[in-house]
Amino acid sequence: MGLSDYYNKVKQVLFSPNLFFSNLKKERGIENALKYFVVLSLLYLILIFIFYSVVLSTLGALGFLGEITNLFSAAGFGVFLFLILIIVGTIFGIGGSFVLGFILFIWLYIFKGRLGYSKAYQLGIYSMTPTFIFGWIPILNFFIGFYNLVLLIIGTKTIYNFSTLKSALIYLIPSILVLVVYLWFVFSMALADLWLAIP
Repeated sequence: MGLSDYYNKVKQVLFSPNLFFSNLKKERGIENALKYFVVLSLLYLILIFIFYSVVLSTLGALGFLGEITNLFSAAGFGVFLFLILIIVGTIFGIGGSFVLGFILFIWLYIFKGRLGYSKAYQLGIYSMTPTFIFGWIPILNFFIGFYNLVLLIIGTKTIYNFSTLKSALIYLIPSILVLVVYLWFVFSMALADLWLAIP
């Protein structure tokens, strides 16, 4: 696949997800999805590096970071950090993609979505497209996560022939539970801090 093919696939996932996931039913194995993941995760890591390099340089120019910026800007050190980021990020990313696929496979299997590991892997990877493209922009994180979830629901409905309601509940119920646990944890910590602050 050439870069134009990846561009067209990204555009279709983001703007025509129903058509994309309908065509995805014909795709066999995880090879194409894995290549897609590697290419887009590399793009993601490069954008992150560029973004934070600009941020650090700007803060350094304003005098906020002092020696940290000087170290980062030292000849060769920025290139070294970039290579480490690419190598480590890619290795852990590929490993994480297989884990994501396995978790999704088990979760969908519970709800009688039994199309095999490869289909769950494809669904998980392609649904992460918004993160690959926009995840390096901090203020968009919430909206990106929401659109990932929307794509996951659309993909599940289309590939596994579930109803819209079932596809949504499969992911919304655990998401709500995680949110409740998180809020409970934050509330408990706030209460503990308040309790300790009382003389």
